[in-house]
Amino acid sequence: MIKKILFAATLGLLLSHSAFAAKNADPLSLSGTYLCGGYDKHDGYLGNVKLIMSVDATNSDAQNGYISYHYNVKEADGTTYAGAAVASGNTLAMYFVNQKPGSSADQGVSLGFISHDQNAQGATATQIHKFYYEPNYQGGGKGAELCTKQS
Repeated sequence: MIKKILFAATLGLLLSHSAFAAKNADPLSLSGTYLCGGYDKHDGYLGNVKLIMSVDATNSDAQNGYISYHYNVKEADGTTYAGAAVASGNTLAMYFVNQKPGSSADQGVSLGFISHDQNAQGATATQIHKFYYEPNYQGGGKGAELCTKQS
C-alpha cells in the first residue's frame, strides 16, 4: 500500500512539473519581434533591423534556467540571417549566418545582455544589448546593436 501511495505521489509531482514546464517554456519572455539598431565596423549604421525570436522548448532546460531559441534577422536592405541562441538569467549567446547562397563568410557570434525595465508608460520593455564578432567577414568584423521587443 505504501508503495502505491509513493508511486502515485511521485507520478503526481512529475505530471505537475511537466505541466509547469510546458506553461513556462519561455520564462525569460524573449520570444517575439524586436526592432534593432546599431553600428557595424564595415557596414556603418544599421537601423530598422527586425529580429524574431522563438523558444525551442524541446531543447531548453527551463527547470535549471537554460533556454534555447531559434531566430531570424532581416536588415533594412533585405539581408537575412538565421541563428540559434541560448540564454540564462540576463545573458544571451547567439550564433548567426547570412542566408544568401555564397555568403558563408558572413557569420558570427554575439553576446547579449537582457533587460526587462519599465518604459514611460509603466509597461515592461524587454531589450537585448548585444556585441557581435564576425571572424571571416571582410577580414574580420564587429558591431553592437540594441534590440527592443515590440508589443
